[in-house]
Amino acid sequence: ASEACVENMALKLTSVYETSSQQLRWDVCVNVNDAHGFSAGIVQFTTGTGSAQAVISAYTRTVGSTNEFTPYMGVLNQLAQAAQATGGLAGDVSGLTGYCDAWRAASAKQAFRDAQMEVFSENYWKPSQDLSSASNVLTALGRSQVFDSTIQLGLEGTRQILSRVGAAVGGREAAWLQSFLDERRATLIGMGGACEF
Repeated sequence: ASEACVENMALKLTSVYETSSQQLRWDVCVNVNDAHGFSAGIVQFTTGTGSAQAVISAYTRTVGSTNEFTPYMGVLNQLAQAAQATGGLAGDVSGLTGYCDAWRAASAKQAFRDAQMEVFSENYWKPSQDLSSASNVLTALGRSQVFDSTIQLGLEGTRQILSRVGAAVGGREAAWLQSFLDERRATLIGMGGACEF
């Protein structure tokens, strides 16, 4: 499959996990009270990790500093800096009343959708594919799961799982994928982000 086809499939698969729809949900914005703050857009960019701020910054570079998010930029910048400084989450939503309304309004504009795609590609898709290649993951399914892990656990969290699992060995990617998914699940359970059945 072509890279564009794999990327499209992976994005739709992650969209199902994140928003319960194969259709890209540019406008969805919620606070699920998981210490990530507001989660919004096609891959649930969050205010608590700084990924939402990255999208808004890309949008602002295109449309100018006076836009739907102008009232929130100070708080969003502080949250992004706090998340970066601690390597963790800054899930406080104080000062963000009306933020989801602004996200929904901006999502009707192509420039904002382009900003979401830019951050998706630069912060998640491309780095996840570099990790996949370095781990000898060749199938579309395997590469999609490494990508989705990057959405859920971040680049460093995914890198740690890959280091524990090791590289895929030619012709044995199905077994490698099972090990990767088992390790990912254990990591999520350990973080309280998945249920053990």
